[in-house]
Formats: sequence, C-alpha cells, structure tokens
Amino acid sequence: MPDFRYTAITSEGRKVQGFINAKSKQQANKALNVISSRKNISVRNLEKQKKYIYKAKNKYGESVKGELKAYSKDELQEALENLDYTDIKIEKKILGSLFNKISNSEITRFLGMCSDLLKENLAFEEILNLIASDTDNLRMKGIIREIIRDLKEGKEGKEVFGKHKDVFGDFPAYMMGIAVESGNMKEIFKNTATFLERDQEFKKKIRQALIMPIFTILIINVAIIYYVLKIFPATAQLFIKMNKEVPEMTAATLSVRDFLVNNWILLLIAILVPIFGILLWGRTEKGKYYIDKFKLKIPVIGKIMHKNSIEVFARVFHSLYSGSGANIEAIKIASEACRNYYIERQIKDVAIPLMLKEGKGLVESFGSSGVFTRAALSRFRAGEQSGSLRMNAKQLANFYATEVTYSMDRFVNVIQISVSLVITVAMLFLTLVSSETVMIQ
Repeated sequence: MPDFRYTAITSEGRKVQGFINAKSKQQANKALNVISSRKNISVRNLEKQKKYIYKAKNKYGESVKGELKAYSKDELQEALENLDYTDIKIEKKILGSLFNKISNSEITRFLGMCSDLLKENLAFEEILNLIASDTDNLRMKGIIREIIRDLKEGKEGKEVFGKHKDVFGDFPAYMMGIAVESGNMKEIFKNTATFLERDQEFKKKIRQALIMPIFTILIINVAIIYYVLKIFPATAQLFIKMNKEVPEMTAATLSVRDFLVNNWILLLIAILVPIFGILLWGRTEKGKYYIDKFKLKIPVIGKIMHKNSIEVFARVFHSLYSGSGANIEAIKIASEACRNYYIERQIKDVAIPLMLKEGKGLVESFGSSGVFTRAALSRFRAGEQSGSLRMNAKQLANFYATEVTYSMDRFVNVIQISVSLVITVAMLFLTLVSSETVMIQ
C-alpha cells in the first residue's frame, strides 16, 4: 500500500509531520480526519509517495540505476547526494509496475540468498546491499533500498516488510518482519523460502494436472457441439432425400441438436447463474468455509490438498515456534498460512479455545478440530511427549512434502490417461454417428 505524508499545525502553532499507510488518498483522508480530531491538529497538506527511476554514479565512479519511492524529486535528489552519488538523473515512473513485475521465483531467490548469506554471518544490511546491486529488476532494487532505509530509521520489521506485502505476499512479508525482529533470522528466512518453493511447485503441479485437461475437454466439447449443430444436420438430410428411415443414433443426435437450438438461452442461464452464484458466495466467510471444506472431500486431489495444507502448517509452526516462542500465536499464524479457510477456522475456533479456556493439550485440541490426519496427530503427540515438538513438526512437513510430490505425479498421470480416454470416446461417438450415413443403400 502507498504511503502518505501529512503536514499539520498544532493548537500551539507548532508544525508537525506524520505518515499514513493507506490503499487510496480517500482512505488516507478518512484516517487523517480521525487523527486531526483526536490530536487537535489542523492539517495543511497531504502528499502521496511516488515512484522514481534514477541513474547516477557512486563514489567509486560506477554507474548505478534503481527505483525508489519519495515524496518529491528534490527529496530524492538530496537523499542520493547524501550517499555521495553524482551525475544524478531522476525521472518519475509513469507506467507503474506493468513492465517491471517481480516474479515469485525472484522473491524466493531473495529469501534464499538472505538465508545463505546469513549463514556466513554477514550483517543483514550488507546482505541487502549485495542483493540490490546484483538484481537487474529496478523495482526489486528500489524495494530493497527502501527496506534498508526504513531499517536504518529504526522502524519495526513488521512495518518495514508489511509495506511491500503487495509484492512479497501477506504471509512472506509477515514472516520476514518477524525474522528481523527475532534472533532466528537464518531459519525463518530459510523456511519461508522453502514455503514459497513448495507453494510454487504445488501450483505448477495443479496447473499441469487440471488446466490442460480442462482446456482439451473444452475444445472437444466445442468440436462436438459444432458437428452436431452445423455439419451433422446437413449430412442427416441425405436420409430424408432418399426416403430412408432415420437410424436411432442419428435420430437421437438430431433430437439433441433441436433441443440445443431451441433452448440455448435457458441452458446458458442454467450454467452461468450457478457459477456466478458460487463465485459470489465464495467471497463471503461462510462461502469460503464450506467451499474449502468441500475441496478436501474431492476424490484424490482433495487428499493431496489436505496433506499439502498440513505440510505448510507444520513448516510454519516449526519456524514460529522456535522464532517467537509464543505457542498460541505460532498456531494461529500457521493456520492462516495453510491456504484452506476451513482448516484455519477449525483450528482458530475449536483447537485454540480448547487450549486457552479448557486447558487441554495441543494434540487433544488438534484432534478435536477434525482437520488433522492420524499421521499428523501421531507426530505432534510424539513431539509433545518427548519435548521435541519443533523438530517433529519439521519432520512432519518434510514427510508430507515428499508424499504430496509423489501423489501429484501419480495424479497427473491418471488425469492424462483419463483425458486420452475422453478423447477416444468422443472420437468413437463421432465415428459411429457419421458411419450411419455410409450405410445408406
């Protein structure tokens, strides 16, 4: 979200400045009205932070370029001069991030490099400077420079990275903020990078398993409908011209064709209305809850998604349990990261209250939520009893990571075979219907 800076005058006549993080200027003005009435100040100006692209030479004479946010061109010029930059050229960025988008792989690379360099005991600021100088993406370079500047100003990690959650994503930005504030930066950065890698791999497998088969079946259906509506009726007229009895399959196909032609509007409404209704309902909390619950019951793929969610939960829980030390907070954040609203609500509304209000143990509470598998409960129970809950959570995550990978590969193979069978059946249908015209004597 963009930052806004306001200038105001207090009741004593003193000039003050403040900052607001908001989605739009309208939202910033609403927040500013609350601040002005609460603090009894008179607002004089509200400025939105803008993006600029700069080119310059550093103190070593090397050419540098990047992207930074500032409230004015003059302020950015002054900031670059303070860094001993010369031959500075600054232009306002007009097209936003349209041609400079930061990919998920680049974000994963950023997290992985941070983790690897932290193992070498380099200072975090030095790591950020190295990554910024190495990347060719001006937007990424600008974001890293802004992170460096905000951390130097003493801002909290959650605030620093939270400003860029539209780029990093809500959960990775939150995790990076925690990492900076905790003493466990190496492991949290590493686990967050692993989380993103697994997330990208899972989405890739889902696309591979579903998108192409759906596209293929859609094309087959279009071809069949076109044949039935356009080509087949003309061929079927041969029976009528030759005073032949129309065969049963041909007659049935013609009946389907007539039904489609006469009722296509009603059929289109019957298909689109439920789809749009489900999409709108899915935006509500109740809709998301029941849709995500239904996803887990889909044959084959439902179990894979369920295990993947538990893997993510266990991986995040492992990171936060060692990093923050707050057991309930770790469970809460891990549930939000698992990408299934049904699982998240069951953990928050059932498991956590049982631990807080009734004093029940972690495994008993997890079991009551009804969203953890027997294998997951077994690993958590072993960890709770042995005092190695953190390590057992990591083992569970790694176990399900391997199982999900193999299961997705098998699922992709099954889908490909199924699509081949559908194509074969469709071709057989067209062949049988068409062959009836050949039998005219």
